[in-house]
Amino acid sequence: MTSRATSDATDDEDGDDTATPAVEQLDRGSDGGRIREATAKRPEGAERSLEPTDQSDIGAKATGRATIRPVKSGGDEDSGLVLDDDGECRERRIVGDRPSGADFTRARFTDVELVRCDLSGCDFSEAVWDRVRLVDCRASSIELPQTTLRNVTFADCKLDDANLRLARLHAVRFATCVLTGAELVGARLEDVGFAGSDLAGADFAQARCAAVDLRDARLAAVKGVDALLGATISLEQAVGLAPALALALGLRVQGDDEPVAVPAPVVGPRLSGNDRREDPPRS
Repeated sequence: MTSRATSDATDDEDGDDTATPAVEQLDRGSDGGRIREATAKRPEGAERSLEPTDQSDIGAKATGRATIRPVKSGGDEDSGLVLDDDGECRERRIVGDRPSGADFTRARFTDVELVRCDLSGCDFSEAVWDRVRLVDCRASSIELPQTTLRNVTFADCKLDDANLRLARLHAVRFATCVLTGAELVGARLEDVGFAGSDLAGADFAQARCAAVDLRDARLAAVKGVDALLGATISLEQAVGLAPALALALGLRVQGDDEPVAVPAPVVGPRLSGNDRREDPPRS
């Protein structure tokens, strides 16, 4: 809401004309949803006029949750990552928003594109994403446990230490993303690709994979490799994962130059004197 600045020209005793300058103030609710208010500068002793305050902004500052405002459809741009009264965000293209640390628990995002946004530390627990695209976004330590991601693309995004425990991913693409230390424990992955992405130290323990493409991804020190049944890897990756796969299968791998434990001699059956029979001498 923009209030009009008023300036009253008055003549002083010397007859000079002076106009009261307008002072512009910004009341921030969320990026892209700024309230711009221009108020006239008051002379000393003048009474201060009170204007209504946006209670949703006060609530957002007090609780740290995402600001909820009415959102228009039609692919509006640069309006900030905000939710409507039903906790949904639809048909938005958001550029450069920084709602880091905000709470979007159980929110629904449909037909949304986020470009160069900072989602670090945001909580999307149990949220639903459908036809969502993130480009060049920073999302370190993002919370995505028990989320449902359908037709989602992450391109050139940083998702280190992301929490995807028990999440359900269907038709999801990670293109040249950083997922070092990500947790996918118990997650269900179906038709998921990690082209050119760094998964070093990621944890797939108890995950379920179907049509998961890990080729061209960095898999150094990946945990829970036994849960990658159903995933596709390259021959080079298979060689690199061989020790971890052997360990998961309970195999012991040793080099040729390492000492090998010599098996103990087999002990034959012990027989009593009466049971012993000597072979007859050969003629």
